[in-house]
Amino acid sequence: MAKAKTGTDLRVASGIKPQTNRYYAKVALRYRMTAVAAGVLLVLFCLAVLVLGGEYITYDNLTYLARDFDLTMDGRSEMAAVISYPRHESMKFAPYKTGMAVAGSDILTIYDSGGIVLSEDTLNYTTPCLAVSDKYVLAYDLGGKNYAVYNTLTRVIRRDTDFKILSADMSDSGAFVLVTRSNETKYVVELYNEALNHTMSVYKDHYVMDAAVRQDGDRLVIVSAVPGQTDFDCEVSLCAAGAGEPLMTVTYGGLMPLDAVFHPDGSFTVLCDGAVLFFDADGNQLRRYALSGMTLVGADMGDGYAALIGAENALGSENRVVVLNAAGEELLSQMYRERMQQVCLTRRADGDPLCAVLTSSAVLSMDESGILSVCLLEDDDVLTLRHASGGVMVCTKDCMYPAVFTEEADNTEKAGGVS
Repeated sequence: MAKAKTGTDLRVASGIKPQTNRYYAKVALRYRMTAVAAGVLLVLFCLAVLVLGGEYITYDNLTYLARDFDLTMDGRSEMAAVISYPRHESMKFAPYKTGMAVAGSDILTIYDSGGIVLSEDTLNYTTPCLAVSDKYVLAYDLGGKNYAVYNTLTRVIRRDTDFKILSADMSDSGAFVLVTRSNETKYVVELYNEALNHTMSVYKDHYVMDAAVRQDGDRLVIVSAVPGQTDFDCEVSLCAAGAGEPLMTVTYGGLMPLDAVFHPDGSFTVLCDGAVLFFDADGNQLRRYALSGMTLVGADMGDGYAALIGAENALGSENRVVVLNAAGEELLSQMYRERMQQVCLTRRADGDPLCAVLTSSAVLSMDESGILSVCLLEDDDVLTLRHASGGVMVCTKDCMYPAVFTEEADNTEKAGGVS
């Protein structure tokens, strides 16, 4: 009787080779040859660039490669609790993207919302000033001849002007404008396009107080003080980029122009000592809001709004807060028995406050009904208020921190508000 097998021995010859699909082998070879050819072409291209254009490969030109880069290392919607920095002379603050740009006489620093330093650069300005947009930070030396443009990654350009810089504005497109004054007392308004190249000069014989550029860079408005018979008059000129003559020029008697700003819809507002002038995108006047009975103390304009505070008496102990939209319509107008120093728009969204006001001891948050909430201050070295991502930043000499507002019922009484 045959004996049953209890197991099987399997042996694999070591010489067996795996089968190869000839079609896929040809495709793989074709891709390898393409990759080698691309590498060779890249090397030849780099050699050609170095040989033919080596004289143009400079530091300034390389910075243009990073001109439109956008770097935000912290995407949180709220600013850090405290951001500390060294004390500098003539400090300036401006909200930039989700963080803040801080300029001192020696250095410019750009922070993200978490307080992380995104970039910093040496300035050596006597009186630093900032003009920001959603794209760039323009830093310039007020009364000097130096300016520079930055993004969150690096300094894009650093240049000098022929004349002293008196004012500047930066648009979201990257176009910007500089107001300069020549040695012959003639004012020159210089326009630069989104490539940061000079494209236009407007010469003015009157005292140019400010200039603003529209967000697309195609329009600029220039406000000038014109000597009148007994007082100064306000001249408003709307110009098109590249045009030889202004699109519109109008003069208002007895007003001293102070500031001008474009709104997102292309309309613009001109702030004067005795009135606020509102225009549509074509330069047609929409409204003139008279500041009767008020001595202007502070103002903040932009994003479709204008916020003002003005003293109602000679002592400055009674102040009126006024907020207007881009059409000149009054959203808030209330008087408070409180000495007020500054006002800051809060980039209103549905349900958010209209503005924040700085007093000697507190920050007041306001909506259409008046004081909404209060943030009591513990120190008296506050330099300014600035809106940043998530709220209002209190900027002091050596740190900035978000204002923490309370909504207690007796806060309005502490603020001394009277409707």
